[in-house]
Amino acid sequence: MKKMKQLFAPKKYENKIIQFIPQMWFKQIVLLMSNFKRRIKIFWFIPLLLLAGCPVGTDYPLGMPGEEKIDKNLLGTWTATDNTSYVKKVKIEKADEYSYNVEVLDTGENYWVNDTKFKGYVTQIEDKQFVYFKGITDGKYYLYCYNKKNKKTIETYDVGLKVDGIKAVTSIPAFREEVKKSLKKEDCLIEKIVWKKEK
Repeated sequence: MKKMKQLFAPKKYENKIIQFIPQMWFKQIVLLMSNFKRRIKIFWFIPLLLLAGCPVGTDYPLGMPGEEKIDKNLLGTWTATDNTSYVKKVKIEKADEYSYNVEVLDTGENYWVNDTKFKGYVTQIEDKQFVYFKGITDGKYYLYCYNKKNKKTIETYDVGLKVDGIKAVTSIPAFREEVKKSLKKEDCLIEKIVWKKEK
């Protein structure tokens, strides 16, 4: 009988076993909660990426590339005053009367676009000026609204599509209409970046 009893927990170990079981369960619960929290963080991280200030590439441009003359005020090497900007330094050169050659010289941690070289164009909707860049390899268009403050300073803004969203971008006219309607929303122009001209 003693041998049989030893197969089970002797009394002196009973309390330890009773304490161990809840501890084991607690560790499992903590592990499950940790995994759950990690998944929640990932779930929230996905939409945050879309709001992080890096514009989404579109299949259509806002204007008609090659038909609108460039704004010479944009020519030069520009440095962002905000160190957290996903683009820190960019060089914009004249390609011809209707386009720019654009090269990103320095990037931040959040820069995720495949290209660092682009073709650039400008367009206008009502009183707002826009510059958009076409990636050399991915062929996507990246849009910004810009405002010249003086010869050495410009401000750029990401453009939020606030009415029908990215699904509205099915053609150039549809894109322009979506931006036109979105500009009436207070939070259409977001993530202001101030740029200083080096040369």
